[in-house]
Amino acid sequence: MSTSIRLGFSTSPTWNPISAGIRSFTGGQTTHAYVVYQDVFRSCEIVMEASWYGFRDIPYESWKADNKVVAEFAFDDQLIPGVQWATKQLGTPYDYPGLLGMIPVSIGGWLHHKWNNPFQSAKASFCSEISCRMLQASSIPFAMQLEPTTLSPAKLMQACLDAKVPAYYPILQVA
Repeated sequence: MSTSIRLGFSTSPTWNPISAGIRSFTGGQTTHAYVVYQDVFRSCEIVMEASWYGFRDIPYESWKADNKVVAEFAFDDQLIPGVQWATKQLGTPYDYPGLLGMIPVSIGGWLHHKWNNPFQSAKASFCSEISCRMLQASSIPFAMQLEPTTLSPAKLMQACLDAKVPAYYPILQVA
């Protein structure tokens, strides 16, 4: 039996300064990463995400009311170990300092230097970090080369494109 598990990328459905800032700073179309899976007990698709409230799960249909999907990539059964690992992370806090630590990481990238995230927390995560860790917990080959604490949603989406992961949802162009 195949399970539909997808790694997705989104942005705000309306203009907001945080999304606009992240997109301009990272040069990407996306500001958020998440995973979608089918929950047989709740009979609906569920989003697992590191949101401002911490790492949580929420019904996909409810989540879509506040998010604009940019792209989703199909991993199916390959991501079952990652979803199982992530279930144990539910309720952990959002890594606000780690998000700010992405500023020097991005500046280093512009200068062609690899800088570590100086504020990354071992007890909290931001969206692209925990999404990448889910891929790594599933031993997805291209993800094993990625450093989760210095990875923006845009870079994680590009890694999916480079690895030719099948797109489940059409990739939107965001202005």
